[in-house]
Amino acid sequence: MPRRSFSFHTSCCLLKGVLLLNKSLKWMMLLVLILCSLPLPAAAAAGQAYPVKTPQLKVVLSNTTPKVNDTFQADFWMQGFVGDYKRVEGIEFHLAFDPALVEPVVDGSTGKLEAKLFPEASKPITWSNTVDKKGKIAFAQTLPPKSKSGYFTGSGKIGSVTFRALKEGSSTFQITDSLVILPGLAGLNVKHAHNSLTIHIGSDKPPIEKLEEVGTAAPEGKSQTASEVITAYSDAKEIESLPWAKEAIASLTDFGALKGNQHNTFRPKQAMTRAEFVQLLVVALGMEIKPAGGTVLTDIKPDDWYYDAVTAAAAAGAVGGYKDKATGAMSFKPNNKITRAEISTILARLLDNPSTAAEAASFRDVKAGHWAHASITKLAAAGIVTGGSNGRFSPEDPATRAEVCVMVHRLMLKQ
Repeated sequence: MPRRSFSFHTSCCLLKGVLLLNKSLKWMMLLVLILCSLPLPAAAAAGQAYPVKTPQLKVVLSNTTPKVNDTFQADFWMQGFVGDYKRVEGIEFHLAFDPALVEPVVDGSTGKLEAKLFPEASKPITWSNTVDKKGKIAFAQTLPPKSKSGYFTGSGKIGSVTFRALKEGSSTFQITDSLVILPGLAGLNVKHAHNSLTIHIGSDKPPIEKLEEVGTAAPEGKSQTASEVITAYSDAKEIESLPWAKEAIASLTDFGALKGNQHNTFRPKQAMTRAEFVQLLVVALGMEIKPAGGTVLTDIKPDDWYYDAVTAAAAAGAVGGYKDKATGAMSFKPNNKITRAEISTILARLLDNPSTAAEAASFRDVKAGHWAHASITKLAAAGIVTGGSNGRFSPEDPATRAEVCVMVHRLMLKQ
């Protein structure tokens, strides 16, 4: 309810009425006037309190210090399309490169991106897809008119092109134009940033990236209550039975960081895998997409659905791996159920403003010598994790999908 405004005449009439009342009724009337002038609290909205970064359409190179004759991959990414920027239905971009220094590895004079942003089942329409050896790449794709599925949300790869370095020098990959379309906004290029990336072939100089913001801010989406949001899941009743997790699940869903399986069920009491957790985290926090580098995780491959999320989280220093004692090789174990201790360790690395004033909870089963003790204590002090009524944290127990949502939701509100 909007705040009421009173004209001078109205205020005078009210004041005269109040003066005729006895002392106790005066205060009652004044209290009523104050309360009436205040807005009524609205029903809790889902996903509205999270910070939203400007989404990006960008080029990312697998090797930013190539030598002459080295091949490397140029990936085109959509990053951070959540909140009011979720449900993308069409994109277009043009990229320029220096054909004297680099060339795309294609058959003939032109080639194509292997597009993968929209699912094939949604039958996207490709308006242009050209990789020209003369120095230009053009790509445009939309979902069919009145499409009801296949919209893109979050972070994901548009496609890739392999390049070869021809000679030494500074080579720039520049997105010159870009367009992002949301449903119902066909005439509006919604706000996003695109980039240019300059690399130095034959040198160890770091790359130079520049971002340019284009487009118009997306209109604010319709606010929904938590109960309205979770009706999208076929097991909404099970979520409703978990009031301690309902708001978190609804907020992350409304934001675009969370979705159900192919049967549209959420399964709140089921354990979450390490791959599922990292995918949720990368989208929710809008982690910077970066090429794989540093620690090599032997059990994840580029074709895995979680590969890009895991490499992005590893590049951000959020996740690591398991070291094989015999070989020294590192593995990620993507299909393992993630434990409450593992989640605490990852989230503690990402907590920007840890609380120092709050007294951390003490858990009977997390002693000072426990490998995750510092992380659990840090998150407990920040109010991100809690234990059971028995005073135990159960650090080695697999975390349910509902528990994960609550922890990530609380971290998001701290950012």
